[in-house]
Amino acid sequence: MFAFAHGRLGALHARGTSALLAWFGFVSVAIVPFLKYPPNPPAVGNPETIGPRTALFFGMVVISLVAAVFAVRLQRRMQALHGDWNATLVAGAAYIVVIVIAQAALPRVDEVPADFSASLLWSFRLTAIGIQALIWTTLGLLFGALAAREIERPALRRMAAA
Repeated sequence: MFAFAHGRLGALHARGTSALLAWFGFVSVAIVPFLKYPPNPPAVGNPETIGPRTALFFGMVVISLVAAVFAVRLQRRMQALHGDWNATLVAGAAYIVVIVIAQAALPRVDEVPADFSASLLWSFRLTAIGIQALIWTTLGLLFGALAAREIERPALRRMAAA
């Protein structure tokens, strides 16, 4: 994705491009599916439904990614006619509409027993989303630093040769 996006996101350099892609990844791969199908602690829920629950979760990931790509393409097409700000708002709204429709259409899964500790469930889910935030932040920052170093290397070699 970085190779495709680099240079196409305005004046963003490698680090900015990497950070923006990591943000999009975090939202579309972690946050949006989490809102519909949040994780449960181990041994909570019906073990016979693990397959269908996993399929629904990954289906939500696919829907979110397709909607994100659609929103980016929509923003690009509307940019010339309506300007950056308005095109971005419309594309963001289109993404939200698609996600709301998908989340309303997909079945609800709630297999947490009524007597399960709410504070333990909250802590588990907060930790799960925190881990995702840490992974995506590290990926964006580390990849951005490495990509910037590699992209700048040929320019340094040309200057040294001159």
